[in-house]
Amino acid sequence: GLQQRLGAVDRYRSGSTTTLPVYRIATDFSHFDLVRDQSGVNINVAATWTINRVQNISGTTATVQSKSQVACRIAFNTLADTKNLSEVNALVAASRQSLDKVANAIAASVLVLEGGATPVDSVCS
Repeated sequence: GLQQRLGAVDRYRSGSTTTLPVYRIATDFSHFDLVRDQSGVNINVAATWTINRVQNISGTTATVQSKSQVACRIAFNTLADTKNLSEVNALVAASRQSLDKVANAIAASVLVLEGGATPVDSVCS
């Protein structure tokens, strides 16, 4: 999802070289839970990520620019639409929507490092 949103290439897996900016992104989901309550079925998500702009890469080692780093977090609920879809289809759709929201927030954070854009729906420092 990030590759599509940013028009990027996964250099770690491809091993390709480039003169374009390179970022190392680490993501941690503290929870991605299905919760059933009086409002219905929700997907509760909490995630954090750090983005480091990499200066030099050779082989498997990288030098990170210390001033080019951002750490962010996001937490939200996505209500599954069980009124219009079967429960399984509603949960799949809500899960996809939740993952898209996280990917959008991470992509926005990369743009913050690139040119001062404002992160969407997340808290960054």
